[in-house]
Amino acid sequence: MEESYFENKEHVADIDLIESKHVTELLSISFEFIQFMDKCSKYDKTTIMNYLQKLFPLMYLKGTLIPEITPSDDSFDERFVTEEEYQHLFIELKTIFSTACENEESCNCVDESDKVAEDLCDIYQDLKDFSILYSKQLLASQEFAVHNAREWFIHRWGIHISQLIVHFHTCLYHLHDHSHSDLHDHSHEN
Repeated sequence: MEESYFENKEHVADIDLIESKHVTELLSISFEFIQFMDKCSKYDKTTIMNYLQKLFPLMYLKGTLIPEITPSDDSFDERFVTEEEYQHLFIELKTIFSTACENEESCNCVDESDKVAEDLCDIYQDLKDFSILYSKQLLASQEFAVHNAREWFIHRWGIHISQLIVHFHTCLYHLHDHSHSDLHDHSHEN
């Protein structure tokens, strides 16, 4: 029997997992996130936080649903985001998040611009590398793309998303204000 494109003697690729609904939906939401981040310099801090506050829960959910895949060939593992591209985005985001909001009523948060910029860049790098590798249309590349997206979700971008959701929530709803700290104290009095 002739060896097919989809298998070798030790490994048979699971095309159903590689092309699963969860993977294609993560791919779609990743493209949306990447496109937004590529244009982030057009937006102010509040707009970015509002948008990501809505997108991140869906991204996190899709990350939890990535199937576990064991790739067949390490030579198909690639990274694409360059250090220059990462640094350029980091500087843009740090500048945006270190400036005061136009309307202090809509956003009056403690500045953590370095951490926010780095976390957003890490998420961007992981999801862009996943998207590009998956789009190569080689089964071995797609296996690695899905494998990497899951590993990176567990160890990096999933953690960053959950931390940023809390940070954006705190900023957008003014929970850092001292007047709001009384809410927690009074909720236990009854």
